[in-house]
Amino acid sequence: MTGSGSSGYLLQTGRNSFRQATTADVDMRLQKDLPVTERFNLELLGEAFNLFNHMNVTSVNSTAYSIGSTGTLTYQAFNPGAGKSNQSGFGAITNADSTFVYSQREIQLGLKLDF
Repeated sequence: MTGSGSSGYLLQTGRNSFRQATTADVDMRLQKDLPVTERFNLELLGEAFNLFNHMNVTSVNSTAYSIGSTGTLTYQAFNPGAGKSNQSGFGAITNADSTFVYSQREIQLGLKLDF
């Protein structure tokens, strides 16, 4: 809400006109069972989470306009090529890879002996 009794968005922009980046997460597991004897079995395994190390955006700045004290409407522009001078405008990434599901690449190896 803007405090003036109206909704907090501009009607001209339309519904669902802004969408976040898509997420991608590829996990893989390789396993090989090796019988040692009739009673013992050796299991080798390797697991990779987020195999392609795709950065998954979990939050972006969704404030496109601000209303000044004089009632002027100002667009909060985001210019990714401007270096660090304007990294907080509309659409700027504010958080990425922040959950367990969407994290950086992780690889683990394991060895298990069944008897």
